[in-house]
Amino acid sequence: MKVIGKPDFLNLYYKQFKPYLRGIDISKWNNLNLYLLTPEEMPNTSLNSTRPHFQPPNTIRIPIVNIEGIDTKVVFDSNIHLIAHEIGHFIHTTYLPNEKIDDPLWGKWANLTGNKLDFTWKTTNFGGSRHLYPHVPSFEDFANNFKDWLLGKCVYMEKFFMSLWKQNAKINEEQLNIFKDILNNTGEDGKIKLFEILSKYNPRAIIYLK
Repeated sequence: MKVIGKPDFLNLYYKQFKPYLRGIDISKWNNLNLYLLTPEEMPNTSLNSTRPHFQPPNTIRIPIVNIEGIDTKVVFDSNIHLIAHEIGHFIHTTYLPNEKIDDPLWGKWANLTGNKLDFTWKTTNFGGSRHLYPHVPSFEDFANNFKDWLLGKCVYMEKFFMSLWKQNAKINEEQLNIFKDILNNTGEDGKIKLFEILSKYNPRAIIYLK
């Protein structure tokens, strides 16, 4: 995975986003290119090209807007969910390329999440403009689900996502509940010790405890 952008954007990426990747073998995403760009640096080739987007097969572009009076750290933080979502599109394009309702991997994902598979964009016309119909295709649901998993919100997806790039799950629900019990019942010293151990042996678990 290669990250490209201005030095201050790269510094923010390493401080604010990369910690979410701890414990994940991102070397398996070795052809992914993530561009952190100013709005002026974004391509202007289509209606959506200036917005955050994934361009198959392996390019993500995120515009970091410099807002007067707002710290760039705050602005970057607001983009963390967008970056994770767009990486989700890279993941399904790379590891679940067959967008068909009878595909076994998509079927497994649907069973785990309770989603009904539907890969169609439904659109309708209002006046002279074309607007998306209020329907979310499965690959958008997947990207949102991946985002939630990456940011530590659904441990039940740990095994599925990690297995896509042939990596073992780092934590399961039972282990997470044990860690939460230690966190909540052993005081500040216990909390410090737990994070010391996890930082050394299982940094992925920390994401679920934040």
